[in-house]
Amino acid sequence: MWVLVARGKASEVLNSHSQLENSSAQATSQMIRTGVGVQVNLMDLGRMLASRSNPVLPVIELTPSGTPQGPGLKENLPGIKPSEQKLPPAHGEITLTGSAVFNKNKQVGWLDMKETRGLLWIMNKVQKGVVTIPRQMNRGKIYQLD
Repeated sequence: MWVLVARGKASEVLNSHSQLENSSAQATSQMIRTGVGVQVNLMDLGRMLASRSNPVLPVIELTPSGTPQGPGLKENLPGIKPSEQKLPPAHGEITLTGSAVFNKNKQVGWLDMKETRGLLWIMNKVQKGVVTIPRQMNRGKIYQLD
């Protein structure tokens, strides 16, 4: 069982639907399994809490994506009223947006996706990826890393 933090109301995230999966739970599970963010199941959380480490949990939220799908084609983004929209209504898709950091039982901060990737590198959880290193100029010569 995956453990996540929802930005906004968890009920709105859980009641949303995915354009690619049958339910929000299936969409969330597929995102977590891709390895893009932190993967924490219930047993991992128990281990983190038992040790003195600060738990880090993945964060999901609804972000605009495409057009509304499903019954009545109603907007499912929190806080957006159809009368206030300038563009056609957008579908709220569940998105992995970073990580939440805890100290003991309280959340103390957020990590965006770039910071989360750095954390995964430190934790030796990155299997493969691309690292871009900008070339530097030194005394008129350009050195390029290959």
